[in-house]
Amino acid sequence: MAIKIDTLILSLRPQFYQQEASKLRRQIRETQNLNRHILGEALSSMTLKELKNLEVKLEKGISRIRSKKNEMLCADIEFMQKREVELQNQNNYLRAKIAENERAQQEQTTSMMPETAYESTSSQAYDRNYLPINLLESNHYSCADQTALQLV
Repeated sequence: MAIKIDTLILSLRPQFYQQEASKLRRQIRETQNLNRHILGEALSSMTLKELKNLEVKLEKGISRIRSKKNEMLCADIEFMQKREVELQNQNNYLRAKIAENERAQQEQTTSMMPETAYESTSSQAYDRNYLPINLLESNHYSCADQTALQLV
């Protein structure tokens, strides 16, 4: 009796695998057709009802895509706003450091300048990139102090 059951099971196995293989082939064909339909290909074989169902599925898909896109854009905007605040804070910090260094340099140069030069420039506002105008224009040195260059 056990031998009959085993032979029956063995004879059914190939038939089972054949049925499974045919099911899988059918599913593959249906999936490929669905993909073609989604891409807008091979629509002539579809009925009006199938076309309407496909349209509804596509609209739902597009809606989910747009929702996800908006979600990602909002996250990007939020990140950029936080980054902007961080950069503004860094910018303010660096500006304060520059101003502090300029004050220290100005104090250092004014403490090293002779009294007469300090008096002539103390009321002058300093621009970071330029010397005060009266320092450039004033002739602290006479022509006699200048020595001519001679080529030897």
